Formats: sequence, C-alpha cells, structure tokens
Amino acid sequence: MKRDEEGLDEGKERMKRDEEGLDEGKEKMKRDEGGLDEGKERMKRDEEGLDEGKERIKRDEEGLDEGKERMKRDEEGLDEGKERMKRDEEGLDKGKERMKRDEGKERMKRDEGGLDDGRKE
Repeated sequence: MKRDEEGLDEGKERMKRDEEGLDEGKEKMKRDEGGLDEGKERMKRDEEGLDEGKERIKRDEEGLDEGKERMKRDEEGLDEGKERMKRDEEGLDKGKERMKRDEGKERMKRDEGGLDDGRKE
C-alpha cells in the first residue's frame, strides 16, 4: 500500500509537471500568435505604404501628363504667335508697298502739276 501511495504521488507529480508543461506550451503558442499578429500588422502597414507609393507615382505621372499638355499648349501658342507675327510682317510689307505706290502717285500729281504750271507760263 505504501508503494501504491508512493506510485500515486509520483503519478500526481508527473501529472503536475505535464500540466505545467502544457501551460508553458500554451503560453508559447500565445506568444507565437501575438508575433504572427504583429507580423500581419506589419505586412498590412507595408502594403498600405506600397499603395501610398503607387498612388504617389500615379499622381506624379498625372502631373507629368499635365505638364506635357501645358507644354504642348505653350508650343501651340508660340506657333500661333509666330504665325501672327508673320501675318503682321506681311501686312507691314503690304503697307510699305501701298505707301510707295501712294508716294509715287503723289509725286506724279506734283510732276503733272508742275507741268501744268510750266504750260501755263
């Protein structure tokens, strides 16, 4: 009986150690799950950061497209300005030509007037 009681005590002791081991295992699992949660949270933040980066790149590309469009409009404006200057120069040339013709007519009138004056005398 004494041996049986000692065996029971040993069995109880072994069960107690097993339960403590289980408790340690559960605690370790709990810590591992916490680590997994932290890892998942870190991955989530990294993905959000990537999304922000992609969004920033998208905005940058849109800004570049806007800049290119603005440059295109500026170039078109320059082309329009050059065309306007060309037309203005052509107009000046026509105006100078008209002035020359008008001066020639005026000179002819004066010359004719001089001839008339000369004939009258």
